[in-house]
Amino acid sequence: MELSNAPFYIRCMDEDKEKYGNTELHSTITHYAIGDTYINIWFGGLNHPKKYSFKSATESTVLKMINLAQSGKGLNRYIVTKAKGLYER
Repeated sequence: MELSNAPFYIRCMDEDKEKYGNTELHSTITHYAIGDTYINIWFGGLNHPKKYSFKSATESTVLKMINLAQSGKGLNRYIVTKAKGLYER
């Protein structure tokens, strides 16, 4: 099977991901990966990421999430308060 035709969770296994920096507050977010129009976020206990895209969560929401991920703090709180449930299904 060609990777582009594989299910989303299989494609994400090969994706370069960054470790999320907020260890101080024991965030449930472990890693993230940034694409052109999305951010994938790995939460503890999940084998696959949740994908927040311009289409599912709006461009401004995703750009804010990218900024928070790169700064290493505040992403989990932002998701809980502003982006809960806005991932692609």
